[in-house]
Amino acid sequence: MAHKPVDAYAAGLVRSGAFDADVAAENHKGRGWIPVITVRRALLVAVWAAVQITVLATKTATSKQGAFIGYNYGVEAVMMTCLSLNLLLMSPTLMRLLRKTPLRRVVSLERTTLAHKFVSYTLLFWMIQHVCTHYYRYHKIAQASGGKVQFATLLFVKKTGRVGHVMIGLFATVFLSALAAVRRRFFEVFYLLHHLSLLAMILIFVHAGAASFQFYVAAPGAIYIADRLYRMVRARMNRSRILSVIRHPSDVIELRFERRGMSYKPGQYVYICIPSLSWYQWHPFTLTSAPEEDELSVHVWVNGGWTWRLVQMLQQYSVDSGRTLTPSYDSRAYRDPLNTPVYIPLERPLPTIMVDGPYCAPTQGVSDYSHMVLICGNIGVTPMSSMLKSLYYQLTAPGRQTNVKKVYFIWTCRDVQVLEWFRDLLAALDTEDIGDILEMRTYLTGQMSVEQIRNIALYQDPTGPDAVTGLYRSPTYYGRPNFDKIFGEIGHRFPSTDLGVFFCGSRMLGRTLRRTASKWSGELRSRGTKFTFHEEGSVL
Repeated sequence: MAHKPVDAYAAGLVRSGAFDADVAAENHKGRGWIPVITVRRALLVAVWAAVQITVLATKTATSKQGAFIGYNYGVEAVMMTCLSLNLLLMSPTLMRLLRKTPLRRVVSLERTTLAHKFVSYTLLFWMIQHVCTHYYRYHKIAQASGGKVQFATLLFVKKTGRVGHVMIGLFATVFLSALAAVRRRFFEVFYLLHHLSLLAMILIFVHAGAASFQFYVAAPGAIYIADRLYRMVRARMNRSRILSVIRHPSDVIELRFERRGMSYKPGQYVYICIPSLSWYQWHPFTLTSAPEEDELSVHVWVNGGWTWRLVQMLQQYSVDSGRTLTPSYDSRAYRDPLNTPVYIPLERPLPTIMVDGPYCAPTQGVSDYSHMVLICGNIGVTPMSSMLKSLYYQLTAPGRQTNVKKVYFIWTCRDVQVLEWFRDLLAALDTEDIGDILEMRTYLTGQMSVEQIRNIALYQDPTGPDAVTGLYRSPTYYGRPNFDKIFGEIGHRFPSTDLGVFFCGSRMLGRTLRRTASKWSGELRSRGTKFTFHEEGSVL
């Protein structure tokens, strides 16, 4: 009899659809593959197209061997331009230096990986044209020779054709291994095969001649090699000790390691290599620690390959079945405002790691805004956690000042276990007297059974903390958030304000949020309200 009110409450939630993941959907279906066109993107594409057309037209017009061969040389020159630009884009140290120049106001230097992909697609387009024109030209030569010259001889015996086909094979391997399906499941294959592009660039010296190689490849190639050598030496000479490993639900582990004087901003990422696991594999991870902390931390989602081997290696060091491992030589208790002390010994020290970074990311611009909206989905919370930790220290440390006036944090999760990743952080933020500055909303988007709903209703105290998160000021919402409504409410609340929207999650939701931010910026232009969207894309 005592459970009847609970049963009635749970049944009412089921009938109302409060736990249906599709109730408040943000309606991001359809046109998922079409990129959002912005003024900056359109301008950059136009500039890049103008550069290619200029190179193509110049080479074609200055050729003394006719328009057809001149066009082919022009296509070759455009291809070389693409290769040169890609070498520069994949030099992160150079990009970091350029970000300190006025160029950062025009070009998003944090999205170099996306630019690298776009330039590579352009390269593929011109490469197909170049190959087709060569095939057509050789076919005409073979026909005109009256049988004296064979078509196959021109393609596979002549140096230009033979080397060209080797380059086709190399670039085809690079493009296929870079497909998302391969890259995400077989990262080692992608990483190793992607370096075949360097071998293809060396073959350009044989295929296109020394003049073309020196003009297009030599200088960008030297910058790229210098960048790689600098990063390699810096990482190997400055190894960090792993201080602790924390197991989280939903196949996520947290690595805490020495900072060793690294200076970084919230939202930035680093490349990590564990030599005892693999000496050549470098994997990017967003830093989840705050710049105010003495240690660095990253959260690793265990989803196969290198991450599985990492877990297996770390299990060899464990003498405790708890969720935290601490090396025996580390005599201090790990303590900070967001974590409790840990004293769990290990049989031997944890391995050292090499850290390369930090590097720029779109979300690091959070300090440029006094009003911001942080949106993340599942593991996309990692860059946001660094921002929230930094905000915690700024608002609670004595004598510290900040220009932050309002922060909305919205986290969508598939299940309750995901919320465990940063429960301590959310609880610390919830208990501090900063409710007028920070508003947190957690959404459970996965389908829930009647039994799960009943348990939530059973343990929910109307005057106590939230039954799911344990937070007092931040109740859990069920279903997907209606971002159109959320943006409208926030926009009307802050006239004459530039609100920074920072997002990390699925691409489809990112496109929806970009369109929603653009929509409300247009509708509220008369009030002086603007939403500036920043998306944390994959660094791979």
